[in-house]
Amino acid sequence: MDINLNLNVPAIEKLIDYSASGIGSVAGSMLAPWKASRDGKARIESTKADI
Repeated sequence: MDINLNLNVPAIEKLIDYSASGIGSVAGSMLAPWKASRDGKARIESTKADI
C-alpha cells in the first residue's frame, strides 16, 4: 500500500519561510564577528605563505 499525501498550505509555508529568515538573520549577526576573525586569520596565513 503506497499512500502519497501532498498537502499544500500557503499559510504554513509562509510561516516556515518567515521563521527561517528570522533565525538566519539573528544567527548571521551573531556569527559575523567569528567569521571576520577567521577570515583575518586566513589572510594572515596566506600572506605568511607568500613571503
